[in-house]
Amino acid sequence: MDGFGEKSWTRLWNSIQKSRNTTFVRFVVSMDMPMIGRTASRELYKQFNNELDAFEVAVRNDFNFTQLEGFGETLHRNIHDWFTKEENIYLWKELQKMTTIENTNVNTETTDNPFSGRTIVVTGKLEHFTRDTINAKITSLGATAGSAVSAKTDFLICGAKAGSKLAKANSLGIQVLSEREFLDMAKSA
Repeated sequence: MDGFGEKSWTRLWNSIQKSRNTTFVRFVVSMDMPMIGRTASRELYKQFNNELDAFEVAVRNDFNFTQLEGFGETLHRNIHDWFTKEENIYLWKELQKMTTIENTNVNTETTDNPFSGRTIVVTGKLEHFTRDTINAKITSLGATAGSAVSAKTDFLICGAKAGSKLAKANSLGIQVLSEREFLDMAKSA
C-alpha cells in the first residue's frame, strides 16, 4: 500500500501482538454485548473471579444476572440473548484462543480503607491514570467504579475540565476529591 512501508507494518504488527494480552473487562467489552460496557464488565469480573470460562458456564446454566450490582432485567436478557447466537459463540471461542487474559486479582489491596464498599465516579482528565487504570485502582480498594453520578455515589474524583458530573455531585452533596486527595487517602489506608 502507498505510504505503508516496513516501519508502518512493524508498528502495526507489534500493536497487534501487544493487544493479545488483555484483561477480562476489555475482552468482555470487546464482544459488543448490548449495554455491557466497562462498569458492567467489572461487575462480571468480580463475580466470576477473572474467569471467562466461569462466566460462560454461568450463562449456560441460566445464571440470574439481576442479582449483580447495577444489573436489571435488560442486561440479564442481553447477556443470555448474545450467547444464543452461533456467530457470537464462534467469536467468543476463537478470540480466546488468540489472547491471553491477564491474571489480576479482585480486591488485591486492603479493604480497610475509606473507599471499601463505596461507589466512586471519575470525571475530567486525570494526570496519573487512564480511565481503565483509575477504575482498576478503585476496584482494588474494594470500591465500585461507577459511571454516572447519582444519590448512591459516595465520592467523585475530579480531574481537569470536569463537566456536568461535578455540578451534579455538588448539587447532591457528594464528596469531591482531586486526584491527589484520592491518592493520599488511598495511601494512608
